[in-house]
Amino acid sequence: MDSSKLKIYKASAGSGKTFTLALEYIRELLMKQSRDAHRHILAVTFTKDATGEMKNRILSELYGLAFDCPDSGTFGKALSEALRRSGHPMNDEEIREKSKLILHSILHDYSHLNITTIDSFFQKVLRNLARELGRGSRFNLEMNTLKVLSEAVHAVIEQANEDPQLLDWLMAYIEGKLDEGGYWRIDREMMDFSRCIFNEYFQEHEYILKSQLESDASVFKKIKESHSEIQSGCKDFFKNVYEEMTEVMLQNALEPGDFNRNGVVLNFLSKLASGDFQTANAGTATIKDCCSDASKWPSGKTKKKDTVIALAESCFMRLLNTTLDVLRKYHTSRMITQNIHQLGLIWDITNEISRQNAENNRFMLSDTALFLNRMIDDSDTSFIYEKIGAEIKHVMIDE
Repeated sequence: MDSSKLKIYKASAGSGKTFTLALEYIRELLMKQSRDAHRHILAVTFTKDATGEMKNRILSELYGLAFDCPDSGTFGKALSEALRRSGHPMNDEEIREKSKLILHSILHDYSHLNITTIDSFFQKVLRNLARELGRGSRFNLEMNTLKVLSEAVHAVIEQANEDPQLLDWLMAYIEGKLDEGGYWRIDREMMDFSRCIFNEYFQEHEYILKSQLESDASVFKKIKESHSEIQSGCKDFFKNVYEEMTEVMLQNALEPGDFNRNGVVLNFLSKLASGDFQTANAGTATIKDCCSDASKWPSGKTKKKDTVIALAESCFMRLLNTTLDVLRKYHTSRMITQNIHQLGLIWDITNEISRQNAENNRFMLSDTALFLNRMIDDSDTSFIYEKIGAEIKHVMIDE
């Protein structure tokens, strides 16, 4: 059998999935010469009930094969056919004798029967890596991320009056939410945006945030000041564009009624100039058309159609397209200033979780994948095998 081959069995509930998994597991054991072949097969399930069912099925089928029980007749025939297809044919007597040896080995080495839930397997690995984790051998493995997050958020809020930088971030965030008419339960807001802490992407790039804050704790303040200047410049630009537009209209004796939809573009520019970004809709069909087609500018009833088209080609289209570019820049800058302090709060919450984990000798199960990836990155995975006491050659996943 090609050991690198991936096999996928699709089966609905009650269609014999456990039968197939037990068949594959026992087939692998019978094909091996080693007495401890069960140590090298990891069978992973997602519930304890499924784990118990798989263990019972494998052991009961091995017992039935070993002692030629009538109930194992169907399983035995299927197993013989599976062995034949794998290039390891065995007769009934060979299967019976080999099954006795395998059953005896498993029962006398039951702690190394690697049929477990994925959470339990990771817990086993982590407990064997206690030293590398910087934890005592009896560390607690925490799976309830929401509970941990809630405790950290409330602790950060309580500590805000003792940390000027944290208080500044918190107050800036609260002021921003009040300006938006946001939800007043700030702890719930912080819970919501801090869930990303347990996200794999955040964990992989957390060092970037750490390096920025360590090099300059006021980096967020500087970013906010920089973008405040950008937004101020954008607002000045909108005022200048509207003034230029109205000046050109005055010079050419044009009225809003000379323009399509009674001057919808002019109304749009007027709202931007007055700072009304809420109702200034840049996505209307008319505005989109006017960006690229001068014939869309004049009203169907105006007597100055040619004048409006000529001005659109020489001036108005340029002003509108540039305004839309600046508006996108403004909105991007606005989003940054509205959310920049969340990063500061997230960093404090992350540090509080780390502090509480160390204080309680606790490790988050959600950190397992990243921790193992970093541990075996650019190194020999035999170190992990040494820690868990076995080299895994086959992995079976029941899902």
